[in-house]
Amino acid sequence: MVWECAYRRRRPLTRPSRDQHQQALGTVELAIRESGALDSAQDRDRWRTIDGHIDLDWRGGPFAHEVVGELVAYAEDPHSGTVDPGQLLPGINLLGELNAVWLNDLRVRFRPYQPIGAKLALEQMWAAMSERRRGSAASEA
Repeated sequence: MVWECAYRRRRPLTRPSRDQHQQALGTVELAIRESGALDSAQDRDRWRTIDGHIDLDWRGGPFAHEVVGELVAYAEDPHSGTVDPGQLLPGINLLGELNAVWLNDLRVRFRPYQPIGAKLALEQMWAAMSERRRGSAASEA
């Protein structure tokens, strides 16, 4: 495998069980929702990879390294209640890109399509919401 070399040096890469897959997916999805890491992303999709891990894709929104950073920071908060500190580890591929997290020996890799960055994505999301509010207020008047 060409990814997660830093993590692989510490542990052998094995095919996760179905229980590991379901637990990790639920935990990461809850952390994503609670942290707001992918609020501005569109067309989200996820699936189990051929090696038994998880890939999460989206269009627009933040870069993969922004999502990883947000999730790791969220997980390190002892009051988050979703992930214990130290349970969620960042994953780096052979190119040095921060593009995944590891949870209980399962990799969740983030693969954005046409990302624009978290800050710009949030600004666009708020602008669109404001425009919708103005449009609905004008139609009510």
